[in-house]
Amino acid sequence: MISIVIPSYNRAYIISRTLDSILKQTYLNWECLIVDDYSTDDTEAVINRYSQKDSRFHYIRNNRSKGAQGARNTGIIAAQGDWIVLFDSDNIMHPDFLEKCYKRQCDTHCDIVNTWSRVIDSKTFTEVRTFSWINNGMIHKKLLTGKCYVDNSSTLIRKKLLEDIGLLSEDCPAFQEWDTHILLSNIAKYQTVEELLIDYYVGSSDAISSNKHKEVKGYLFILTKFRYEWILKYPLHFCKYAAILKICIDTLDVNERYRYTKVFSNITGIFKPIIILLAKLITKKHGK
Repeated sequence: MISIVIPSYNRAYIISRTLDSILKQTYLNWECLIVDDYSTDDTEAVINRYSQKDSRFHYIRNNRSKGAQGARNTGIIAAQGDWIVLFDSDNIMHPDFLEKCYKRQCDTHCDIVNTWSRVIDSKTFTEVRTFSWINNGMIHKKLLTGKCYVDNSSTLIRKKLLEDIGLLSEDCPAFQEWDTHILLSNIAKYQTVEELLIDYYVGSSDAISSNKHKEVKGYLFILTKFRYEWILKYPLHFCKYAAILKICIDTLDVNERYRYTKVFSNITGIFKPIIILLAKLITKKHGK
């Protein structure tokens, strides 16, 4: 069975579109767990209408707000399936998404399958770009060197591997998929279905994880967590991401920059002069 886990916070007005796309799946052996992260709207009533029509829908409510990662972990723990899709509450599955992912897993005996996605502006409903990374085999090095990425909404993951890494990091403020798959890619084999099978919506102001400082905090979290492996194996790429962090910090106001200066210095250490120079070169190249 495939367990689709959807975290939701005050998304009653839009989640029906997502659930309707799940109902249209040609692969039938699924359950869908909607984890309500302590919403104040009528999310429960909306989900109950779906569960009354189809018992494969399950409503779970957190007794306090845990954020997107915490809500996902609630769903993973409750999931009955051997396979997990961590889906967003405003995205859409094409009808053959689950079927094609499961078939690729059966054909290759891999641990994780992802597909390509169309990125849609949630206000204009126009296509912005596509996510078309090819992730085949062991991709740990590619994730650390920026040669690929994995988007969870278009990905089928073996549940046991999520348990093996201790579930999702609930204190990760941004780049949560990057964090998760750096860990998973140490123990998992990946395969990609090279088809656009997910519509991924961006630009929603009420997203469960929205925060204007998340990019800075996310880079700080990732660079700190994987610092020693990066420096030991891929120091140039560590410097590249630290330079991007420096550029992000420089866009904040004076008081906010001051908050992050010491942390930035602790992370970068002896590489700080190189990183500052690289940040200047990147800024000059892009005319910032």
